[in-house]
Amino acid sequence: MKKVDIFSAPVILNGFDDIGVKNLWRLPPDLYDQVNRGVAFNSRCAAGGRIRFCTDSERLSARVVLLEPCMLPHMPLSGSSGVDLFVNGKFAQNWRADVGKSDFIFDYALDGKMNEICFYLPLYNGVTGFELYINDGKTIGAPKPYTHQKPVVFYGSSITQGACASRPSSNYVSMVCELLDSDFRNLGFSGSACGEDNIADYIANLDMSVFVLDYDYNAPTPEHLEATHEKFFKKVRAKNPNLPIIMMTRPSFDADIPDSTRRRAIIKKTYENAVANGDKFVAFLDGEKYYGDVLRGHCSPDNCHPTDLGFERMAMAVYPVLKKFLG
Repeated sequence: MKKVDIFSAPVILNGFDDIGVKNLWRLPPDLYDQVNRGVAFNSRCAAGGRIRFCTDSERLSARVVLLEPCMLPHMPLSGSSGVDLFVNGKFAQNWRADVGKSDFIFDYALDGKMNEICFYLPLYNGVTGFELYINDGKTIGAPKPYTHQKPVVFYGSSITQGACASRPSSNYVSMVCELLDSDFRNLGFSGSACGEDNIADYIANLDMSVFVLDYDYNAPTPEHLEATHEKFFKKVRAKNPNLPIIMMTRPSFDADIPDSTRRRAIIKKTYENAVANGDKFVAFLDGEKYYGDVLRGHCSPDNCHPTDLGFERMAMAVYPVLKKFLG
């Protein structure tokens, strides 16, 4: 078996800040001292990160080294610390470390034809090592480009990051972009996305196709949300006058209806003010409508984070709006 350098062409890394830096972090290292501790820690989680290539190898082998052992009480290890393999666009296998372990090894047999490979990396753990091997004498090629190569950027809470999906590819961010064959950046920071100016400035300078603003749950109070939401939007809009921007509210609306109602009004006001000012590139999505009434109780394990079913319904709510903006 021969080792493949995942940081070198023709392998493509998607979902990270800078493939020129040999780490799998979602924010640049020089931003770490400027953000809150939660954002700094969670940005080392690989949520939305993908390793993509094609190969004619009959076998894939890998050793994955995680940032730390992970055992969240409300989320399976297959999602928090697992790796998904897709072959030719179809899910093939999930691997994860045993409880209390921070590394694992896996093998997968292929047919020896040229196959498109995509690894989705863990939602709630960092990857400090990904040693990938293919058969001797076999080749690595560039993957097929996404239909929409400029990424959709999502900023939000633990829900955006992916709690409580059963697999890395099963949160709404990954699912809706899989449907649309679009690259994406997941900038969900569990418990820590508070709409800070420095994050708004960072996002405003990204090259993106659509921006999804979804940090309702992490604003500590409605007052904080009101003080930051429109300000955040305006920072991004000032640098990107024609960028489509989607504003979303929390999915578990009925967990606290008075608080959810107040927060929804704040976010909708940002949207309505933009429309009143002639902005034609904005959309508003009401979280109260994401889950629907059928099997509503199966959409969340804790009246906050979605299950796979909840994420699928979120993806279906976002899909038509995102599709319209992507064209």
